[in-house]
Amino acid sequence: MNRPTGLRIAVLSHGGGGGSTRAAIDLVAALGRAGHRVVLVTLGRPRWTLPRGLRGLVLNDARPDARPLHAGWERAVVERIAREVAAICLGERIALLHFHYGLPFAAVAATVRATLGTSGPAIVGTLHGSDLTAAARDPILRRGLNQALGTADAVSTVSAAYGRLLQATLDLPRPACIVPNFVSGAPPAPPPYRRPGPPVLLHVSSFRAVKDGRAVARIFLAVRRRMRCRLDLAGDGPDRRALRRLLRGHGGDVRFLGFREDVPELLAGADLLLLASRAESFSLAALEAMAAGVPVVGPRLGGLPEVVGEGGLLFHPGRSADAAAKILALLRAPLRRRRMAAAARRRAGRFSEAAAVAGYESLYRLALERRASAAACLMDTP
Repeated sequence: MNRPTGLRIAVLSHGGGGGSTRAAIDLVAALGRAGHRVVLVTLGRPRWTLPRGLRGLVLNDARPDARPLHAGWERAVVERIAREVAAICLGERIALLHFHYGLPFAAVAATVRATLGTSGPAIVGTLHGSDLTAAARDPILRRGLNQALGTADAVSTVSAAYGRLLQATLDLPRPACIVPNFVSGAPPAPPPYRRPGPPVLLHVSSFRAVKDGRAVARIFLAVRRRMRCRLDLAGDGPDRRALRRLLRGHGGDVRFLGFREDVPELLAGADLLLLASRAESFSLAALEAMAAGVPVVGPRLGGLPEVVGEGGLLFHPGRSADAAAKILALLRAPLRRRRMAAAARRRAGRFSEAAAVAGYESLYRLALERRASAAACLMDTP
């Protein structure tokens, strides 16, 4: 089939500095380069700087409290967001609405559909991680998400592992498609392999409970007892202050860098990326590290094995001693680390922008066909 061209697309996501926001921004830029007319619509302002030429519209953050994004959303808040999104779809003559993160955007999109009827856009939804794992734990969230996603024309997620979790958790009328995330741009030059000073472990995080910063600290301290090393922590979030308290007394070997957009520059000075997440659907941080030739050490769970492959080492989830042993073995074997770095760069090349755009374009074509078919059936109904 011919690829769709010149579509008017609205991509809807949260603001802030989370991974789903970054994925949405990268996708909007890539779709624009592929010839589509795309607008990014965010609930709250993104912390990431938007690429030049990318159109962004910011909705007022209608959430009246500071509960986690994956908690329940009041119906009045969902309807308020949906009214703004519906107005954008009409004003921009949007043919396809693609939301990233199921909570609350699946319900928002379903409300937009109910509001606009046959004049509304086709709807595609992508689940990114904690939206799905939250629904797997909470029957009320699961029922609401299942109902809202059932109105979408197509659903996707970012790894085969989470595709299986979605199938086991929700009862959707059609199976979800898998479209992995990607890193845009040319890969950075390989980092040097002999740096002055101790080895550097880098952790890039939103510092939420699911990222388990305490486990990162335990792993680092276990390594530090056996080898002089440094821990750099990039990012921000609700758990950052508690992690700082936990690592108090190691100030000379620990740096809290705050939210950073120059992650490639940080990676150039790192020997490995350390993750200790309790759940991980994909991990853009892992892919970005691998593209820079930095091996990843993380838990064997979720989508991480699909991403990391031979570009790093995976440990048993929750076992800090296993992680520390793997890190020590890698840091003490420079030749092995160099080979793993090269393998990481090769593997990262599989997650290309071109492949992601082609995957989403196929999904968009399918959604538009289903939307047209459903609209035709409604018009034929007496």
